[in-house]
Amino acid sequence: MRRTVIGVVIGAALVGGLSFMIVTQPKFPVPDKIPGINVADPAPNGCVDCHTSDKADDPLAKLSVLMDAYNKTGAPASVKAAAQAAVKAAGGDPAKITGKHPTGGAMFKGQELPKACLQCHDGDGKSIPRLDSMLYLLKYANFKNGQFVTPATTDFVKKFGGWCTACHALDGWKEKDGVLTGKMVLKQGKEK
Repeated sequence: MRRTVIGVVIGAALVGGLSFMIVTQPKFPVPDKIPGINVADPAPNGCVDCHTSDKADDPLAKLSVLMDAYNKTGAPASVKAAAQAAVKAAGGDPAKITGKHPTGGAMFKGQELPKACLQCHDGDGKSIPRLDSMLYLLKYANFKNGQFVTPATTDFVKKFGGWCTACHALDGWKEKDGVLTGKMVLKQGKEK
């Protein structure tokens, strides 16, 4: 009898606790439309679908145009800060990041992206920022006086929704079912 009573008390406690968790669990709004998931993807090739301008002062300039401008005048403060933050996070010396970039035109012209970028931005990240780290900082971090500020209110978030699917694709095929990958790995976008 004693075991039955203890079993009933423990069972009731578990059911009560589980019910409390279910009832009190916060509910988050689920977006109606997620590009590339349940609505058409406006940028199936990732970066190269949005970065199309030939004007160096346009944040959506082609990557080669941006790199050429960074070679001549240096990167904008936010880009330099993101590169420095990525190098610092990898254990490198952020003071060595000058904001200058080798001319991109020859590197990018007709090459698969991000293969061209990864020729340099795929090491340990201590002297040259890793591409993945720097892109996350550029897209989601605000830099005020050189500081990382959250929540992100960058143009990428405000104007484009900040969707993960802007840069990543959800691979729903075969053995990779449900894996989030870089779009460029799947689509191999080329800058023209």
